[in-house]
Amino acid sequence: MSTPVYAASSYLSRTLHRGASSGCDWVQDLVQSVKDGDRRAALRAAAVLARHPALQGFTGVVVPAPRSDAGRPPLTILARALVARGVGTRVALAVVRASPVESSRARRRTGLPGVSEDDHLASLRVAPGAVEPEESVLILDDVVTTGSTIRAVARRLRAAGHVGEVVGAAVARTTDDLTSAGDCRPQFTVLRAASSRRCDLRRVAL
Repeated sequence: MSTPVYAASSYLSRTLHRGASSGCDWVQDLVQSVKDGDRRAALRAAAVLARHPALQGFTGVVVPAPRSDAGRPPLTILARALVARGVGTRVALAVVRASPVESSRARRRTGLPGVSEDDHLASLRVAPGAVEPEESVLILDDVVTTGSTIRAVARRLRAAGHVGEVVGAAVARTTDDLTSAGDCRPQFTVLRAASSRRCDLRRVAL
């Protein structure tokens, strides 16, 4: 079963294109601030995601994607801010790391591919009772490149008997296509089909 993944913006990957700039470096800086648990950055990112047409009216549970290590995900701040904006009714740490995996970003810096979906899947476990079997789930990540983390979380939920709707969302998606760098302007996107509707993260009122 496929899992649609929605993103609020996109940017050129600095990891793959060192020294290159798409004019959207501030988007990556915002994502990094969200990763670091910066509350103001999380509020700004949540304000944008809450305007995504595909997420408006979502009334299920928001599940932060677990970090590559076994620590508490900083995305909890972003998830709670999203719920406060009316997307979802609660936050649940429904899927956690049973064992750490190497950071995909660190692997790409050395020329290796990111962590595979199957490797992510093997490292995850479901927290019993955190999500009802028929409850709608929004898996929240800070950034998506291949979507392997979100897909692995969805698969782990399905394997545990979850039968409700599952979608994914992220602050931004990365692109490694230098020829499309001009398309990195903030916009509502779905990984396989972009919407024409645009929203500038720098101009969102907190």
